[in-house]
Amino acid sequence: MRARCGNLSNQQLLRLEAKGLFPHRVYISPTVIAYYDDEVDEWVNSRIRAGGRPVARGPRSKKREAADAAE
Repeated sequence: MRARCGNLSNQQLLRLEAKGLFPHRVYISPTVIAYYDDEVDEWVNSRIRAGGRPVARGPRSKKREAADAAE
């Protein structure tokens, strides 16, 4: 699930679930949760079809800028 949903934190998943914007979790035990694959796939596909959101990127490091300039 993590591979398909990126790096969504547990808090973010809880917020989305509470708003009805993400499939609800299933408790396998008191401390272990899971999601139905088909529901997560449907959610991912709906985000892709909706265009998602642009990825916010922080400022680039000087080392990375130098490496790009050398190419």
